[in-house]
Amino acid sequence: MKKILCLIGSTNQKGYNSSIINNFKAMTNGHYVFEEIYITNLNINFCKGCSSCFKNGTCKMNDDINMLKEKLLASDIIIISSPVFMNQITGCLKNIFDRLSLWAHTMQLIGKKGIIICTTSNSGLKETTKYLCKIALNIGLDIIGTITYNASTDSQEKLIKQISSAWNNLFLNYSPHMDSLKIIYNSKKEYYENYTGIIDSYSKEIWETRKNME
Repeated sequence: MKKILCLIGSTNQKGYNSSIINNFKAMTNGHYVFEEIYITNLNINFCKGCSSCFKNGTCKMNDDINMLKEKLLASDIIIISSPVFMNQITGCLKNIFDRLSLWAHTMQLIGKKGIIICTTSNSGLKETTKYLCKIALNIGLDIIGTITYNASTDSQEKLIKQISSAWNNLFLNYSPHMDSLKIIYNSKKEYYENYTGIIDSYSKEIWETRKNME
């Protein structure tokens, strides 16, 4: 059975993000293994910027990021969810992306499907959703659905329609962002084919291994 992992950047486990995820979970009707992870429940330190991951692929800190990486790699579909905080994603989710920054170099989640959820009570929805999609594509996710909700202006009908559309795209294997994903992939591939530096040597190894498997 395929696995869906929800990475939830909300600090409110009864907020809009949780409600949307519950609606999506109901649509799966038990056909997927469904796991929800609230980032605030994890013990994940701030990135120290030491570049250890870029040099040898490992982080010097031993915390819950290692468990989270394993769960992400073991999942088939990854839902990334965040409310808008100060016209951006929440700090706890940004910290996760900082700790996974190597994956934006290696596109570690290539081949996995992604769904983006972003909610707001008023403003910042467009900017935050755009940023989330950019990060998701750069770590390799094939975004099959983007669900946004502005509590001040959007109806429940509009929200349910977006949830249904993402679910249908999953079944139809429709990838509206595939062209963008291919451009990013080929750009990084070309960059590391010509990379001669030291700091990002591990990323070059990953791309060389991937090239040999193509």
